[in-house]
Amino acid sequence: MANAIAVLNRYTQLFPKSPRLAQVTFSLAQANLLGGHPADAIPLFTSLLPLPDYHIKSLLLLVEANVRANKSAEAISLLENERAQPNLDPDFLEKMNMRLLPLYLDAGSNEKAVSVLQQMDANILHVADVTAFNALAVKLGDLLLTKNDISSALACYRRVRDNEQIIALQKQQIENLKQQRVANLARIQANPLNSNQLQQDNNDIDAQIAKDQEILTKYQTLPPVLPPLFLRVARAYSMSGSRWESATVYHEILRRYPQCAEAEAALYGSVVIFDQLKRIDRAQGLCQTYLTQYPKGHYADSVGFLRGALAYDAQDYDKATEYFEDSLKNQPTNPRREQTEVILGDIQLQTGKFDDAIASYQKYEKEFPQGQLLEKAQYRSALALLFGGKADDAATAINAYLQKYPKGDYAADGEYRLDVIKFAGKQYDQVIADCVVWQQKQGMIGELSKENSKLQTWISYLSVIGVCSPMIGLLGTVTGMIRAFATLGASGIGDPSSLSSAIGEVLVATASGLFIAIPAFMAFYFLRNRATAAMHHIQDVIASLFRKMPYESMAGVHIGDDVIFAAQPSWLQTASVTPATE
Repeated sequence: MANAIAVLNRYTQLFPKSPRLAQVTFSLAQANLLGGHPADAIPLFTSLLPLPDYHIKSLLLLVEANVRANKSAEAISLLENERAQPNLDPDFLEKMNMRLLPLYLDAGSNEKAVSVLQQMDANILHVADVTAFNALAVKLGDLLLTKNDISSALACYRRVRDNEQIIALQKQQIENLKQQRVANLARIQANPLNSNQLQQDNNDIDAQIAKDQEILTKYQTLPPVLPPLFLRVARAYSMSGSRWESATVYHEILRRYPQCAEAEAALYGSVVIFDQLKRIDRAQGLCQTYLTQYPKGHYADSVGFLRGALAYDAQDYDKATEYFEDSLKNQPTNPRREQTEVILGDIQLQTGKFDDAIASYQKYEKEFPQGQLLEKAQYRSALALLFGGKADDAATAINAYLQKYPKGDYAADGEYRLDVIKFAGKQYDQVIADCVVWQQKQGMIGELSKENSKLQTWISYLSVIGVCSPMIGLLGTVTGMIRAFATLGASGIGDPSSLSSAIGEVLVATASGLFIAIPAFMAFYFLRNRATAAMHHIQDVIASLFRKMPYESMAGVHIGDDVIFAAQPSWLQTASVTPATE
C-alpha cells in the first residue's frame, strides 16, 4: 500500500492538470484510508466533494475517514449537512442513514437515532442491507430498554423485518437493479456518445447484483429472526408490568418455534410470569414441562426450586416435600440448595415430623458449617426438640444457641421458650427471676427512650433555625429590592449611591441568612448522629449490665414510675419473691 501511495503522489506532482487527476486523487485517498492514514485521506476526499461524479463516493468515504481518525462529531456533521440538501437520491440517503444511525447510538443521541430509524423504516425498499437495519433497530431498542423507555424500545423492535420480509425486499432490490441496467442499455442505444459512462454504470450494477445475490443466498439460510426479538418484546412487557402481554409473547415463541434455540428461555419466562400472576397450577405445570424437556437446562436449578416453592406457598406440603427432595437429589450443585434444605426442615416442623425436621437441620449444619442460614437452622432444630417433647434436650440446644448468638434474631424467643420449659418443670422461682430481669431491662430502656426524645427535641431546633434563616434572608432580599426599585423610580439612574445602598441591603440580607443556616444545618446533622450513636452504645451497655448483674443487687431498685419486682432464683438460695416497697 505504501508503494501505491508513493506512485499516486508522484503522479499528482508530475501531472497537476491531467484529465485523470480526479480519478488519481480518489485512488490516492482510498489508498491512504486503507493503509491506515485517515488523516491524510480526509483533505483528499474533501477536495473531490464539488465534483458531481465523485461527490457521493467521496462523501461516504470521507465520513469513514473521520470516524477512523476519531472525529465522530465531524462525521455526524457531514452527514447531517448532506441530508439537509434537497432532491437527494433515495439510495444515497439510506446509505447515509445506515452510517449515521450507529454514530448517533455511539454519541448517545437516542432521539435522533430513533428519528433516523423511522425514516429508514419508511423507505425500507432503498435500504441496501436489511439485516444490518434489523441489527441497528434491535441495538437501539435494547439501549432504550436499559433506560426504561419501554414504549420507544417496543417501537424499535416492531420495525424489525422477519425472514420472509427480508428475502422479499432483497429480491425486489435485485429486480430494481436489473430494470436500471435495462434502462441504461436503452440510453446507450439512443445516444452512443454516453456509452462509456453508462457501460461503466452497468458494470457497477452487475457487480452489485452479484453481491445482492450472495446476500440473498445468505438470507435464505438465516435462523428465524423473530424468536430472539420476541424474547426482548416479552421482557419489555414484563418490565412495564404488562404480564399478560408478556405471557402471550412467550406462548407465541413456543407455539410457532417449538424447536428454536430460544424455546427454553421462553418456557422459563412463562414459568416466572405465571408465578408473578399467581396462577399456581399453570406455573407448576410449566415447571414440570420445563424439567421434562430440559432436565439439565440453563434454568433447571431455578425451576426445580420454584416448583417446590409454589407448592409450599399453596400449603401443599406433601408436594412441596416431594419437589424439594427431588431437587436435592437431582440437582446437587443447585445454588439454592442451602435454602432448600432449611425450607424442607421448616415444612417437616410445620407438619409435626419433628425427627425428620431435626435430621434436615442437622444435615444443613453439617453441609454448610458457615452457611447464611446456620443461625435459623440451629434454632429451628431446638424448637423441633421442644415440640417433639424433648424438653431437656431443647433447653440445652436453646442455651447453646443463646451462648453462640446472644443478640441473634431468635434470642428473645429463645429466652421465652426457656421460661416455658422452666414453667412446665415447675421452676417458678427461676421463671419469675427471669421476668424480673426482663422488666428491669425494659424499664431502663424506656427511661433511655424518654431521655433520647428530650435530647432530639433540643437538637431539632437547629434544623428549624437552618430552615427559617434563609427565609428571613429572602424576606430581607425582597424588601431591599422593593426599596431599590422605589429609589430607581423616584430619582432615576442619576443617583447611583442610593441604588447601591438598596442593593447592598439585598446582598447583606441574603448573606446573613446563609451565614446562619449553613452552620445550623452542619451542627444539626453532627449532633443528631452523635446522639444516635451514643444511645445505641448505652443500649448495648444496659444489655451487658443486666446480663452480668447478680439478682440480689436488684432488690428495691426503682426506675421511673414503675414498681419493680426484684428477686433471687432458687439456685441463688432463695425461695420467695417479694415486691419492692416504695
